[in-house]
Amino acid sequence: MKRYTVSAHEFYDGLKTGKPKLSQEIFVDSYLKCQKPMDILIKRYGLFNKCIISIGGSYGHEEYWLYKIGNNMLSFVDIDEDNVIESYLAGLETPVSKDENLVYYIGDARNVNEYKEDFEVIYFSGFTPNEIRTADILARNDHKWPNNELPFHQITIDVTGQLLAPGGLLILQSYCGGITYNQNPHCIGLIEKQLASVGIILLDLYYWKESPGISLLIGYKGTRQDADRYFSSREVEISDFHGRGRTPQKSRPTIIKYYDYSQGIINKPLSIHKSVKDLVAKLFNHS
Repeated sequence: MKRYTVSAHEFYDGLKTGKPKLSQEIFVDSYLKCQKPMDILIKRYGLFNKCIISIGGSYGHEEYWLYKIGNNMLSFVDIDEDNVIESYLAGLETPVSKDENLVYYIGDARNVNEYKEDFEVIYFSGFTPNEIRTADILARNDHKWPNNELPFHQITIDVTGQLLAPGGLLILQSYCGGITYNQNPHCIGLIEKQLASVGIILLDLYYWKESPGISLLIGYKGTRQDADRYFSSREVEISDFHGRGRTPQKSRPTIIKYYDYSQGIINKPLSIHKSVKDLVAKLFNHS
């Protein structure tokens, strides 16, 4: 596995100007759509000044906002089948300041022993092995998830288990062939079982009402006591995600919160009024 350390500013500045092949289509046309949803994600989960690795992140159109808004240090791993990303990285300069480091691993994510550190957040967004496996299983079973199949590709679990530090977050977004949780409620138990195998507790699970296969899952690595403390400090709610899915024909989706750490399965649309009411009550009780 090859490792490149480049300037985050230079990496993204080049992408914005369409330097590497395909970046105009993949990055420039997508990253601005992701700004608001990523801002919500960052605020909801306190993603500031952390070490984050994106698995299969390609050009990092969503991850750009983790860097820009959250001031996070980014690492990526991508197999780069077309050798486009590596060619681009090879022409970038090494950063002068460590704070500007962006580390990019070119190779198979399964080679986890070659990474140099643990991470506070592991970010998957449309991870191809997951998406292909899920779509295939659903297609063979009339869109019903089998009781004996674990939800996630083992690569996802192995990488997360070995790289995520205690107190860290797993963020897993699916937008191509994902499980329709509203039709497969038994999957929650399967998710909890699979995540628990690497010490992770399910915190949140959301999906688009209009496209239930588009989902966002958050897990916490640690004890129940630590998860309680972390979850109770969350005030901003997820009201949008997967900004790249926006088209002129597809407006902002209705976000369904399917699972909540404190309540279990709820499967209800988010109520902005309820969120505000709860926050006001919380502030009043502290006064």
